[in-house]
Amino acid sequence: MKSFQEFIDEAIKLPIEVGDVVLGGKFKNKRIVVKDIGENEKGDITINGKPILRVRITDKKADDAD
Repeated sequence: MKSFQEFIDEAIKLPIEVGDVVLGGKFKNKRIVVKDIGENEKGDITINGKPILRVRITDKKADDAD
């Protein structure tokens, strides 16, 4: 009998790489350079040690205009 985990095939793909700029902070308005992408003990994806839900991905076109 197969377990439930063997049926699930999921992956989280983000358009973020090391060196990109994302917005973070309390109001998600401070520019933060991504130094490392990892995973915490719960299995959540982290950027610079903070969960991914604490940052906002900027628009590529807006970054190129600056």
